Amino acid sequence: MHQNKRIRYERHDYEIFWTTQYARHVCANYHVDSRHDLHHEDIAQLLEHYDAVHDEQHDRYTFLNCTNRRGRVYEIHVYLEKGGRNRPGRCVVVTAYRSNKQQYLALATAAQRAR
Repeated sequence: MHQNKRIRYERHDYEIFWTTQYARHVCANYHVDSRHDLHHEDIAQLLEHYDAVHDEQHDRYTFLNCTNRRGRVYEIHVYLEKGGRNRPGRCVVVTAYRSNKQQYLALATAAQRAR
């Protein structure tokens, strides 16, 4: 049996979780030479090694990763649901793509330089 990958955010563990609707969305938008050049395994790896997080509203977050892939910054949009006493929370992946937002590019680049 395979274990889902996990991330840690603000002292809580979250298991990366895919719903059918969002998993199909990622598959349908995947194109090699576009902003959506990520598949599920890429997204999981980016989440495990994120550089910055932009807190949105209603438990929705944007994780940012400034990769070594030609200096690209990726946005991974997720919902975080805290877990219970005996189980980790869920990191429900909504979508992911290469960012072109100046605020996210600056935030991710600054976070990576601070390492």
